[in-house]
Amino acid sequence: MIYLFSDGKIDDLVIAGSTKFSYSYVEVDYFIITLNLVNGSKVDIIHNRTDNVAVGYNLGGVKVNYITIRAIARIAERDQPPPLSDPWGWLEYIKKLFYSLIEFLRYGVYLLVLAISYLAQLIQVFMLSIVFMLIAILVTNPLKLPAYIEFLVGLGRKMIDILLRLVDIAMKILHAIIDIIGHIIPF
Repeated sequence: MIYLFSDGKIDDLVIAGSTKFSYSYVEVDYFIITLNLVNGSKVDIIHNRTDNVAVGYNLGGVKVNYITIRAIARIAERDQPPPLSDPWGWLEYIKKLFYSLIEFLRYGVYLLVLAISYLAQLIQVFMLSIVFMLIAILVTNPLKLPAYIEFLVGLGRKMIDILLRLVDIAMKILHAIIDIIGHIIPF
């Protein structure tokens, strides 16, 4: 808050106050107060965050036509939740958590698609090698074909078992993330 008041003389203006906003992640570094005088001139006053004392300005008998106050602000990050008495801070905090979750999910989906893409390429190479091995067995010794098919069936079962375990691990991780989010957001 900034308070503008006069000490009784027509040409004196006193500025006092604090510039700290408690309810959001926007922190004001300083205010630029422009006094637009009746004679057309302007007086710029910079009011810092640390200036909580009254400062007087002598305007030389010229009246103030109007005052413009501009805040120079920046976005500040808070890691801990705001106090319970701060509803605007809680809205900003929940918004930050939501955007963090969206960012996390975005990267998670990207990594999942990338892993599926690599898996599809690996499966293509694996299927091509199976076909070449089948042709090689048929050319060299066709009597080993049943043993080769039995080997492929066992390998397929093991790969499906590994895939099911990976899906189970992924679901446990997703369940843990949902539990963490449920414990972070207060209701």
